[in-house]
Order: sequence, then C-alpha cells, then structure tokens
Amino acid sequence: MKYVGLIFIACFFAGCALFSTSGSKEAAQLQPQQAEFIAQDIVSFVKEIYGPGQTPLLFASTSGVFSQQLENTFRHAGYALYGDKKIAPNNAEYTLYIIDRLSPDEIRVGLQVGKYQINRLYQLQNNTVMAATGFTLNTME
Repeated sequence: MKYVGLIFIACFFAGCALFSTSGSKEAAQLQPQQAEFIAQDIVSFVKEIYGPGQTPLLFASTSGVFSQQLENTFRHAGYALYGDKKIAPNNAEYTLYIIDRLSPDEIRVGLQVGKYQINRLYQLQNNTVMAATGFTLNTME
C-alpha cells in the first residue's frame, strides 16, 4: 500500500506528459461493470468543474469498453459530445483520457477536459473497483 502513494506522486508530477501529443489511450482492459464504476466516478467529478448542458465536449474516444462507457456516462449526465472539431461549437472543451494498469490490481485514470487534468488511482479487489486515492486536479495553462 505504501507503493500506491509513491506511484500516485509520480503520476501527479508526470501528469502533464500523459496528454502532450496523442489522443485518448485505453491500455487497461476492464470488465463492463468496472468501466461503468470508473466512468461514473470521473464524470461526477467533472460535473463539479464543467456544468452539464452548458459545456460541449470535443471527445477523443477509442473503441474500448471504457471509452464507450465514459461516452455514455457523459451523454447521460447531459453533456453534448462531438467527435469532429469541424462540427463542434467554438466553446467545446477538448476531452481525452488515458487508462492503464500500474500493476495487476492498480489502475490509473487521467482525464483532460479543457484546461484541467484530473487523475485518480483505483484498486481492484476480487474484480471490484474502488478508489485508492482522491482526485488530483491540475490546471494546464
């Protein structure tokens, strides 16, 4: 458990590099219920920063289970999602994510929405996901 703290600190300081040149990345394979838990958790935090129904999102998705669940959760929460910059409104916030495994039972999730980067570590126990840390919020300016 002491390693979770060290890994979390490393992720916090490395966070800016996660999203620098590429789009979303889904390196961790999740079961649908695990992806749903994490997506709902992340979107509930995003709602505190960007109001649903007020903030369109330019969503960089992949074809993975987490991407589909995150997209569905954003839409269900009231966000308008656009996959193409050409048709997105000018005020759309660019949104991308990375999800990967730090170990067989630790998952790191990073989400960039506009100028904000959100990170959180999750723990897997008996195929159940739980938050291992609080959210970190960084401003990308």
